Amino acid sequence: MCIIPASRIALGTLGPAELGNAAGLFSVMRNLGGAVGLAMLDTVRDWREDYHWNQLIPALDQGRVVVQQEIANYQALLMGHVADPYHSAVAMLGQRIGVQTQVLAYNDIFLWMGCLYLLSVPLVLLLKRIEH
Repeated sequence: MCIIPASRIALGTLGPAELGNAAGLFSVMRNLGGAVGLAMLDTVRDWREDYHWNQLIPALDQGRVVVQQEIANYQALLMGHVADPYHSAVAMLGQRIGVQTQVLAYNDIFLWMGCLYLLSVPLVLLLKRIEH
């Protein structure tokens, strides 16, 4: 849904003599843009995971009843299976928080990408109509 309209916009106004070179350049730029875009998204995901981790960790105060109950549930689950059920239970709780930070980071990325797409829609009105 994105590649065909983008290639029509980029190559639609060119003549047959220019089309071969332009198609190659368009392909290179599309691949380069995709690689840079994915690298940027991966970096933003890491930043947002760290941000959400720092927001969620203070909630794991061992004085809270909910945290104590979760650690006790994990300890009961691990009793007899590991040498130190308490530390294993705390590690499992940390893994659970890690999963939540990833989900929140991806939510942020999808929200930002959706906003970028919505903001770019009015730019379509500035395109020149292709006449054949």
